[in-house]
Amino acid sequence: MQRSLLLPGLVSILLASCASNGGTRWEPTVGLGLQTWGNHSEEVQLSSAETALAGRASVDRDVAELTFGVTHSTAAGEALRKDWFAGVKLALGELDSSDRFNFGGDGENVDELALGGMVYLTDNATWTPYASAWGVFTNPASPNLDTQTSLALGTGVELAMGPQFALYSELNYLVPLSDSDAKGTLPNLAGDADLPASGTRDYSGLALMFGIRARIGLTE
Repeated sequence: MQRSLLLPGLVSILLASCASNGGTRWEPTVGLGLQTWGNHSEEVQLSSAETALAGRASVDRDVAELTFGVTHSTAAGEALRKDWFAGVKLALGELDSSDRFNFGGDGENVDELALGGMVYLTDNATWTPYASAWGVFTNPASPNLDTQTSLALGTGVELAMGPQFALYSELNYLVPLSDSDAKGTLPNLAGDADLPASGTRDYSGLALMFGIRARIGLTE
């Protein structure tokens, strides 16, 4: 997965309409967020011709996310009420292997492309809670790990900082939908060199994100 996959998000912004239509607006929206806390783990099953190993261990994950899409709003008197957001999200950062299972990924980059959006739960103009759901495609940089498909479910709140900008804080949980094919090594029971092994690996866990979103073209 290349970082050029950012292109679909940019295209969605260029194609989105800022015009009002019967009290409805589609506002191109961009966002930038950072993971401020996380608790993730990996589940691994590896086997060779002579031995096998399975288990779960903690992993370190640290990412920044870029969001591109469209916010749907409707008129509520003289104000606008945000209804939902749909778009793409690109997360860039690091996802390390655990000490127990080393796939050569320590300190390596990880790309995550997500498709989905958010539903705003109230029309509060200052504090606006929301629920989110994203389909996530994770591509670790390690050549020993393949892409993992996951579902990220979250809840958060936006704090308005003017007519166009809002700070947000969101807690989401990553649930793996498919395993990543994995390659590694296992100890040789005969005491010689480690044996090549193959199997599966997935990672899951909680992440707390904090960032800012901007609705472009909101000002008349």
